[in-house]
Amino acid sequence: TLVKEWMVTAKALGARRVIFTSSMAAVRATNQPPKNGNFYTNKDWNTLSELGKNWGSSYQYSKRKSEERALELSKEMDLELNTVCPSFIFGPPCKGVTSTSYSITLVKEWMVTAKALGARRVIFTSSMAAVRATNQPPKNGNFYTNKDWNTLSELGKNWGSSYQYSKRKSEERALELSKEMDLELNTVCPSFIFGPPCKGVTSTSYSITLVKEWM
Repeated sequence: TLVKEWMVTAKALGARRVIFTSSMAAVRATNQPPKNGNFYTNKDWNTLSELGKNWGSSYQYSKRKSEERALELSKEMDLELNTVCPSFIFGPPCKGVTSTSYSITLVKEWMVTAKALGARRVIFTSSMAAVRATNQPPKNGNFYTNKDWNTLSELGKNWGSSYQYSKRKSEERALELSKEMDLELNTVCPSFIFGPPCKGVTSTSYSITLVKEWM
């Protein structure tokens, strides 16, 4: 329902292209190999996850269904659809940012691997939490740009503030690494990535309530 409402609105506002933040969960289930035997492409879909099997399988199933619906709607509305399928969106643990942080280590490993494979550009899925803290206004007074950073969230203040702080630190580290490795870095900063709750999509879903409040 939400996907359709957003795309209908985009079309009404004159959009010709929609960027849809999906998930690698839509592309493959746990341990599902790529079709070509080497790497995943736009030909791969998660064909193994099932709704109701367990929470992980239900989550992955919902991601595929959401992306399939977006694809259907884009064809009906004559909109170009580009999807972003991140594996993880994460930051360092709340106890502090260290070189041994699991997520920071992963970011470095992925970028080192990308460089070794000949990549010239890396797409990094960050978060709007890296851009602004709760109630932090944009620098230009109107909208957020690449000049904005979250300068208010603090590590250890509470879980929300720690989470937002970690997002900024992760993106800053990716930026540092891209300069060290001479890689072009493009970041995507979604507000939320979610699918329907396991028990079904209802009007009382917390995420749906939030979206309605924002719009």
